[in-house]
Amino acid sequence: MLLQDQLMAKIEPSRVVNEELCKTNENLRKNLHQRVLLELVPPHYITPKIVFTRVEDHENHLTTFNAQVIVSRGADVIQCKIFMSTFTGTTLQ
Repeated sequence: MLLQDQLMAKIEPSRVVNEELCKTNENLRKNLHQRVLLELVPPHYITPKIVFTRVEDHENHLTTFNAQVIVSRGADVIQCKIFMSTFTGTTLQ
């Protein structure tokens, strides 16, 4: 029983840190979600002209999307906002 108590004493600080990190991650997710929702896409921004219907290779879709966003100089928040616009059909649903 003594060994089990010693192990639990070592694990407890890690558990507390893990809980704090989970709370921090959740707050970061909420803040990012709000930033994406509130961000306006600049009128001069060129939206990528690709479509994903689940027939295409998903890795190729991501690579093409990222390449087009780099060319358009899109900020990360803009990328998050417009990514859904590349979906169609059941993928969008």
